Amino acid sequence: MRYILTIFFLFWGVSVVSSGVPAVSMEQADSVYRKKNYKAAAELYEKIIKEKGVSVTAYYNLGNAYFRQKEYAKAILNYERALRLAPSDEDVRFNLAVARSKASVPQVNASEMFFITWIDRFIRNRSANVWGLWALGFLLFSLGSLLVYIFFHRTWLRKTGFAAMSFFLLGLVFCTVAAALQKNRFHNEERAVVMESASFVTDAPKAKKRMLVSGQAVRVIDKSPDGRWQVQLSGENTVGWIDGKALQSVHVVIN
Repeated sequence: MRYILTIFFLFWGVSVVSSGVPAVSMEQADSVYRKKNYKAAAELYEKIIKEKGVSVTAYYNLGNAYFRQKEYAKAILNYERALRLAPSDEDVRFNLAVARSKASVPQVNASEMFFITWIDRFIRNRSANVWGLWALGFLLFSLGSLLVYIFFHRTWLRKTGFAAMSFFLLGLVFCTVAAALQKNRFHNEERAVVMESASFVTDAPKAKKRMLVSGQAVRVIDKSPDGRWQVQLSGENTVGWIDGKALQSVHVVIN
């Protein structure tokens, strides 16, 4: 049901919940969008972001406006930016998948083992703040289990308390590591989107040339003085170089 509502908003409307953006400005942009003047709506959303700072809602709505203009690469870029701010937002994730499909972005089979890939996606789908809250919850439950182990004298209660404490401590460690990884990715890992088809040359010794389609996502590794960017293809271990002019960074600065 939620996906049906998401598709409805994608084609006929936009989210009307603003986050950190003046209601009047967002309402004006939403009104223009509903009148199907998608180009003007996109300009208003861009202005809101430039003047008032970034927000999930602004990027999400901007992505919808570009999607309706069939500018799929720009739609993908803004959905990626919204997802970076809210990794667990299913509406943004779903619309991003639709835009990628429309842009004919190739699906890549992960090269790692399924379990490793699943764990990585599981961690990426939640922000550092969410993982931090989960870690706090596991810490409190661990302390509660410790109290049961210390103050109750019945054997089965002490065993239960010890087992629960061990489980919650493992959860605490996992969530703490996940929070640290997500925080590091947010501040240090730069992703970009290919805005126009461009040539991609893999690194030596077996240099190969291939074309990347607009809308394809990459991870930025380095930038050379001559304007070329060294990138890793999303979902692959393939590393190579591409003209930086063909890319636009997903990284956003929070005001």
